[in-house]
Amino acid sequence: ALYELYPGLRGRAQGYINMQAQPRLQASTNFAVDNFGFNNLISIKKIRVQGQLPTSLTTPTLLTARLDQLRSGNREITVGEISLAGTRAAHLLKVQAQNKLSKLYVQLAGGFNAQNNWLGQIQKGDFDSLRTRLVQRQNASVIFNTAQSDLFIGAHCWMSQQSQLCFD
Repeated sequence: ALYELYPGLRGRAQGYINMQAQPRLQASTNFAVDNFGFNNLISIKKIRVQGQLPTSLTTPTLLTARLDQLRSGNREITVGEISLAGTRAAHLLKVQAQNKLSKLYVQLAGGFNAQNNWLGQIQKGDFDSLRTRLVQRQNASVIFNTAQSDLFIGAHCWMSQQSQLCFD
């Protein structure tokens, strides 16, 4: 058991990953973890992973992962969610998180090319906190070169009511 290998590990996991080959290859998951923790480093009240998993280059994925009350030290993410929809060549990844002081939303749209590089955009960025709200003014191009582990993010700006923060 994992508890014997890692004595500081606690929590309860249940669920399934289902694979079928007929009439076509298909995979799905519905997985739940409750009250996960490792020593005093991290604790998560609830994790849920549900959806269809990729089984081919053309089969669309629809996968959602959500966590509630992630704590590490005095930091906390009250709710976090990642959803992925699409195929390997064209997909949309949505990320959102919030705690007592702030909320974040951003999406990545793009896909992998024949060289296994990821090409796409950062879109609809929105960071809202007690002191300010920053909204992404325009989409930012993103290229991840897998062979060189090189990440390029294009110039873009985030705006509040009185100012803007730009990255070149």
